[in-house]
Amino acid sequence: MNWTTAALQAVVRQTVYRMLPYAVVDINGWGRYHTIQDAIDADHKWIVVKAGTHPPFNLASGQDNVKIEGSGGRSCIVDNASDTSVAAAVIAGAGYRISDMCFYTAPGGAGGGCHAVSISGSAGWFFRCMVLDADLSAFSCTGQEVSFHQCEVIDSDGNGFYLAGARAMLVGCISQAVSGAGTAFYADSAADQSLFVANHSHATMVLAAGADNSLGVANITDGGFTDSSTGSTASNNEQY
Repeated sequence: MNWTTAALQAVVRQTVYRMLPYAVVDINGWGRYHTIQDAIDADHKWIVVKAGTHPPFNLASGQDNVKIEGSGGRSCIVDNASDTSVAAAVIAGAGYRISDMCFYTAPGGAGGGCHAVSISGSAGWFFRCMVLDADLSAFSCTGQEVSFHQCEVIDSDGNGFYLAGARAMLVGCISQAVSGAGTAFYADSAADQSLFVANHSHATMVLAAGADNSLGVANITDGGFTDSSTGSTASNNEQY
């Protein structure tokens, strides 16, 4: 058999990837899987995503305890490619861990009516994730006990972080530009017992009526901190 250098490298690479404890996704063909969805559908629980622009993915209900790790910063982007009927990521499974990923749902500022990341799964965690642009809310979360740590919204046509699930946690997050009547951080009536600590926003932060027994401490905001809830504590928040 006449092996070319490229063919031999490909065989070695695939053999190595099959031995790793995680699945490697590379849109350029250098991983075991071409898309994130392929790795999810193959029932992998630990997925490492290489740099590049990736198509949307859906972590469906029942696809639980999946960890997806990107390459960090803006190098690993999930883009809905101007299809305004789908979010960049839909998260319905429980117990997920998503880190170092970037999401984009309005290429060229087209708009159209879809969240960047739509979350209904509970007991999940986002770490160092970013939304570059969103047609509606950047992170729209109805799942319970979902945590956001050091996440950032660059631009959103709706809310930066929209929370409608109990016991949400936002720590060290940043929400920059939001359009129209959107807010940087919005805890809806179902987001009771939520925690907001050391976040930074260029628009308002809101605890709506019903987001009761929540805590907002040491946040910095351009638009102010509005608390219409009952039994919540909002202290040491600064408006600049």
